[in-house]
Amino acid sequence: MKRKGPSDRVVRKALLQAHAQIERYEVARGMQQVQGAMSPRALVAQVLPGLVANDSGPGSAFTRAGGQLAGWYQRYPAMASTATWLLGRVGGGKAIQMVGLVLAVSKAIGMARRRG
Repeated sequence: MKRKGPSDRVVRKALLQAHAQIERYEVARGMQQVQGAMSPRALVAQVLPGLVANDSGPGSAFTRAGGQLAGWYQRYPAMASTATWLLGRVGGGKAIQMVGLVLAVSKAIGMARRRG
């Protein structure tokens, strides 16, 4: 068996230190990615993609979210009315009831325009 000289040990130590430094960088980068994915903005973007602003279309994020909400209301008016009623009863407050009322009035106006 061949004995290792002092220079081999120095080289081996330097390689191990470099490998450890690379692993520390990878762990730090992974932690940054996890922190970014767990930020409130990223979580909201996963649940309501239209609410967070991005460069994919015209208009503000709030306008797109309002359009998305109005689209849901037009597709499922009974569920939206029930949800508005429940949130008003449970403690959603007057604001939720007002939003439901505005959506209901806009739906009624839209139906009246189509008839006439």
